[in-house]
Amino acid sequence: LNLATPIDEIRKTATDLEGMLENTATLEPQEQFLPYYFLGECYLRLGRTEDASRALDKAVSMAPHFPAALYSLARAVQASKDSGASSVLFKRHAQLTSLLSQIDSLSTRAQERSDDAALTKQLNGAQGNLNKLLQQPLPALSRN
Repeated sequence: LNLATPIDEIRKTATDLEGMLENTATLEPQEQFLPYYFLGECYLRLGRTEDASRALDKAVSMAPHFPAALYSLARAVQASKDSGASSVLFKRHAQLTSLLSQIDSLSTRAQERSDDAALTKQLNGAQGNLNKLLQQPLPALSRN
């Protein structure tokens, strides 16, 4: 969505996405979180922070490795005045983004130097850290 998108278009998009939620099983498994993510973004732009939090929480639970959904959830929680939870979510987003960037960089280097044991050890360590991060529970979101 473009930030300059007229409100009526955002409302229509939200309505269309709400209708898609019943059919997410028809999407590829790795894409089934996307309607929830985009719906949450629409709700954020419409000022419906509680609805945004619910949709984005679902997106994050379905795709915990997708930093944009986590960041949007943090924004929605912050807009609902839950500063404690939003702080934890923003920190988690920063950690996730950093680890994914590190893994991407190490993976690229490992492809070029497949016989480098130290590099392979670094990559395995970063992937282990990512797995640990993704296993940590997210804060409980307050529902007003």
